[in-house]
Amino acid sequence: MNSKIIIAVLVMMLCSSATLAQESREEYKCHLMTNQGDRLLRFSWFPSRADKYMAQLPGTKLADLGFYSGIPLYVKDVLECVRFSERFNSSQARVIDEEMVGQG
Repeated sequence: MNSKIIIAVLVMMLCSSATLAQESREEYKCHLMTNQGDRLLRFSWFPSRADKYMAQLPGTKLADLGFYSGIPLYVKDVLECVRFSERFNSSQARVIDEEMVGQG
C-alpha cells in the first residue's frame, strides 16, 4: 500500500515538472512599495504561477540592486504587476516606467 502512494506521488511530481518544462518564462514588471520608496522591478516568471509569485513578494528581501548601497531592499507591498510588454494601469507606475525607459 505504501509503495502505491509513493509511486502516485512520484508520478504527480513528474507530471507537474513536465508541465513547467513546456511552459516558457515571461518577463513581468512590478510596481512595488519598498522600504526605500516606490520601485519598478523586473521579474521572470512562469505565467501559470505569476499570481503566486506576486503574493509571495511582500516581506521579501531583494538582492542589492545598487539603489542605495548598504541598505537592504525589502518589499512592503505589490502595487501592480503586468507583463513586460504591457502598460501599467496606475498613472503613477506609468510615469516611473516612462522615466526608466528614458534613462535606459
